[in-house]
Amino acid sequence: MTRATATATTTATTPTTTPPTGNNPAWTPTNSRPCSTTESQSVVVGGKWYVFGGFNTSAGYAPRPCAYVYDPATGRWTKLADMPRMNNGTVPGGLTHSGFTTDGTDIYFASGYTAKADGTGQIFGTKEAWKYTVATNSYSRLPDLPVARAAGQLAYLNGKLHYVGGTNQVRTQNVGDQYVLDLSNLGAGWITKKPLPNPRHHAGIAVLNGQIYYIGGQWEHDGALVPQSDVHRYDPATDSWTKVASLKKPTNHAGASTVVFNGKIIVIGGQMNHQQSIDDVVQYDPATDS
Repeated sequence: MTRATATATTTATTPTTTPPTGNNPAWTPTNSRPCSTTESQSVVVGGKWYVFGGFNTSAGYAPRPCAYVYDPATGRWTKLADMPRMNNGTVPGGLTHSGFTTDGTDIYFASGYTAKADGTGQIFGTKEAWKYTVATNSYSRLPDLPVARAAGQLAYLNGKLHYVGGTNQVRTQNVGDQYVLDLSNLGAGWITKKPLPNPRHHAGIAVLNGQIYYIGGQWEHDGALVPQSDVHRYDPATDSWTKVASLKKPTNHAGASTVVFNGKIIVIGGQMNHQQSIDDVVQYDPATDS
């Protein structure tokens, strides 16, 4: 177990505008995260927003180890313990393209791009999986995935972690594999379950009504990528996938901005083709499959 001393450094003061009231949604600016990155990963625990890693564009797109939590009640960011060193401690900490999820108390992550040993550039995949314990601001190692992966997604459901999709370490395959880790039986390791019908990566993921939704994504990478609009729903009771209503437009890179709210799934922004960002906000209603 890697344990770190809590660092309570805070920055910023108050949001620059007052959030709207009533039932009229609107976007308002707030304070920026002190650690500047792209393609970071995040989850919400206890009404606070935990953000980890991301690319450092000035260092060959090497992932950064910084971790912060944002409190919307105060508009403040607080620094957390840096992410652990990866690849069995041989490279600096920090990840992008990792699957992140929460059980409502603690945070879990698996796979992703890690930094090279000299702190520049990327290694395109790892087997490592970790737990971040919120109460102690510390990281502990979980059993490795069966193979090195990146750009897949992680979901927590009924005491188990589901790692779905992604790409291989040399980025030549679109992967549909699903691996499941029972948190009450870590010794059993990751168990293989039904793979995605359409193997893909850079997707969104959501858990709703006891089922897992794998949303959009892409085939291939960068200039060769092919955006996907498929949405598949996984039922753990039958170990089966069902295709549901597709996104209105093919969307990828919305993994950290796919959320569940009021019994519906919301996908915020993302990308379509390479470097073609989109500002769409779309909502899926499972009751009407629309």
